[in-house]
Amino acid sequence: MLAQLSPWLIRTICTTTAALIVIGCILWNIRQRRLRELYAMIWLVFGAALLLFGIFPQIAMYISAWSGIYYLTLITGFFFICLFIFILQVSVIVSAHSDSVCTLSQRAAIDREEIESLKREVETLRQELSQAKTKEENHG
Repeated sequence: MLAQLSPWLIRTICTTTAALIVIGCILWNIRQRRLRELYAMIWLVFGAALLLFGIFPQIAMYISAWSGIYYLTLITGFFFICLFIFILQVSVIVSAHSDSVCTLSQRAAIDREEIESLKREVETLRQELSQAKTKEENHG
């Protein structure tokens, strides 16, 4: 069956299917609230571009003629370089947030220990006060 189809049609079907899978994964992650809106929009733009290139491969040829780059692999490479830069930027943001979470967790642990220490100190002072009142009542 596939042998009867032209290579162009096979490539179009594969690219379109891959784009639809990517868009489906993005939408599923949005619905599960695993992907924030800002990043979701950027990912959807990448997915839509992939879908457009899959359905209309002529777009790549127009971009090629417009940019003066006549090798389709260079245009595809440029697309993936843009995607890599985006992933790198997101990784930097995630790393910064991870560091913040670590710092906040450490501060929370220190604060919790200080609160427990203060509670123990208050309890000790209450016991001493209670003992002092008892002694005063016994002597008074």
